[in-house]
Formats: sequence, structure tokens, C-alpha cells
Amino acid sequence: MNEKDRIARLFDARRRLLSPAASAGTVTPPQRAPGKRTWLPRSRPRLRLAARLQPPADRERGFSLLELLVVVAILGILIAAALPKFAEFRAAAYDSRSQQDLRNLAAAEELYRATSPTYATDTTALKGFAPSEGVEVALESANETGFVATATHPAGSRSYRWDTSSDPPLSSTLR
Repeated sequence: MNEKDRIARLFDARRRLLSPAASAGTVTPPQRAPGKRTWLPRSRPRLRLAARLQPPADRERGFSLLELLVVVAILGILIAAALPKFAEFRAAAYDSRSQQDLRNLAAAEELYRATSPTYATDTTALKGFAPSEGVEVALESANETGFVATATHPAGSRSYRWDTSSDPPLSSTLR
């Protein structure tokens, strides 16, 4: 048997095995003759893919109005819960600015006092001191022994006072 006949026989056997009648069980594969080895093609397991679940053709892709309203409501609740805390953090930041400006004023006053006999009575005489934006710094009194200054921010919740004669010099009051 030549190569051509062998290939033709293989294809013929395969066709018989894969025919619809063979899969229904009506045709049996050829039997092997005793003492002869015949080659039968192995059937490969076929992968059957499950059909994809397709959305109905009439339904458009996207979100429904109800879904969007639920999302907006949830965002509204989260924002309503976060705003008071945010306002507290902002007020604390403004208070921190006022407090730091008083500390900077105290350092500038000590530098001024090192070169002159008294503390400065005006913030413009202090070199290198500039209050932060929005912070109102006022020198209430100054003499040879000490000074008193206050600092506030309109959006803050506290007023700060620096008095060199008290211990500790920095104090605050709630507005």
C-alpha cells in the first residue's frame, strides 16, 4: 500500500467516524482484523463554549435613572457627613496660623530687644516679621520688661494672646 492509498483510507475512516450517523450511534467504527494493526484517528475532545448571555437587543447600555439617583443620594449623604469635619479642620488650620504668627512675633521681639533698650511697640519696626494672610496681629503694650500681643483669624475659632509676664506666655480663648 502506497502513501496515497494510506492517506485516502485514513480520511475515509475519519469521515465515517465523524459523520452525523456515527455520532447518533447507528454506524460503528471498522473492526480490526485479527493480527493486523490498523490506525484509527483519535477523536479529540471538543470544547463546547457556552453561549454568551446577551442583553436584550432593545435595551440600551448605560445606567437607569433610578441607579443614578441612588448614587447621587449616597454622595449627598457622604458630603453632608464630611462638611462639618472639614469646617473644623479649616478652623484648626487658621488657629494654628494665628498661634504660629504669635510665636514668630515673640522671636522677632526678642531679636529687637537684644539691640535696643525696650521691646518694639509697632510690628513694622520688627525686621523679618510679616503676619500670615488673614491673621490679625496686634501689639497691645510693650516696655522694657515685656510685651503683650494678640492674634486672631476671622475664620478661626480661637483668639491667642502672648504675654511675657505670664507662664506659659501663650494662651488662647474660644470665641
